[in-house]
Amino acid sequence: MDIGKVLEQVDGLFGENKGEEAEELMRRSVVQAVNEQDDESLLQLLNELLGFYRETSRKEEAVKMASQAVAQARRMGLEGTIPYATTLLNVANAYRAFGMLRESMDYYLQVQGLYGKLLEPDSMFMAGLHNNMSLLCQEMGDYAGAREKQLAALAIAEGKQ
Repeated sequence: MDIGKVLEQVDGLFGENKGEEAEELMRRSVVQAVNEQDDESLLQLLNELLGFYRETSRKEEAVKMASQAVAQARRMGLEGTIPYATTLLNVANAYRAFGMLRESMDYYLQVQGLYGKLLEPDSMFMAGLHNNMSLLCQEMGDYAGAREKQLAALAIAEGKQ
């Protein structure tokens, strides 16, 4: 499977405001990736569908896709890697969007642990994580925590200028 071509087609459909067709293409491509035992493409498609369901407020599908994406990343032996952290971050963002705040925090903390081991402390990925965690803290009513995370994100961003 040429995942780049598939994602290009998906983007084109989104650009034409054809979300249902984009979803169908992704779902067909998931089946194809499974049939071809193309684990990398499968994981990427599961993450894309997770984001799509988050953006379209489809909680049940998003939660199902989150579970499938994490399971696929584990089957691939990606635990402890940046691709695994990316999947966990996508899950955390989806859970936050659906008000699953404690679950979201659990995933953000896992990402933070991985980033702490795998990235430099001033990585823009870390800044993005702090920003996301700040939003979650705000939604949880932890305004001091939100401020702390936002300031951490800002410090990294300012250091990159």
